[in-house]
Amino acid sequence: MELHEVPGYTEAVARVLSETEALRELAFTDFPVKILDLEVSQLTLRKFFLLACAGNPLLFGGNVGPEHVVQFLWVVSLDFDPDDVEKRDIFVQLAAEMHFANTVSAIRKYCQDSLMDRPPANANADPIESPTCWLAYFIDRFASEYHWTEDQILDKPIARLYQLLRQITLRENPRYKFINSRLTLLEIEYADKAEELEAQKQ
Repeated sequence: MELHEVPGYTEAVARVLSETEALRELAFTDFPVKILDLEVSQLTLRKFFLLACAGNPLLFGGNVGPEHVVQFLWVVSLDFDPDDVEKRDIFVQLAAEMHFANTVSAIRKYCQDSLMDRPPANANADPIESPTCWLAYFIDRFASEYHWTEDQILDKPIARLYQLLRQITLRENPRYKFINSRLTLLEIEYADKAEELEAQKQ
């Protein structure tokens, strides 16, 4: 059975493409977004880096505890100030009252939306240790391309930066084919449904 023959597939594709376009447009604004009812900033390169340095498992996988959820929410909150301990403590008390499982799911969706245009990992990459921090690539790339300052680059939504990297890649290699990660996940979901429908026929 072809995917387009599975009930609901065509409508689901249209919905995903519309949502993807809206998310990509959002990345070029400074509008806040929501994690459940909490208004937060878009995930900037600086905030991603801070969470990465902290080894937050909501970014990279692993066992997630309440402390990781609160840490993540604090870093992306509109009130984030690493030097304001009193403000942090007040926020922690409020964030700790949020439903744990629902908040984890919402944060994971926030991350998926922010990183959907991230380039796929290169399985053939040279295993030799990189001579620089990965952040240096972003700063060098965008400083060279657009003459942005380091702070300008760090405070851009990472979803915007990944789109710009795609555009740079397309300019340098017009035949390069990109993958829509959200569409790929949808295809996997409906491929499973197609198998179930085929099995029911037998």
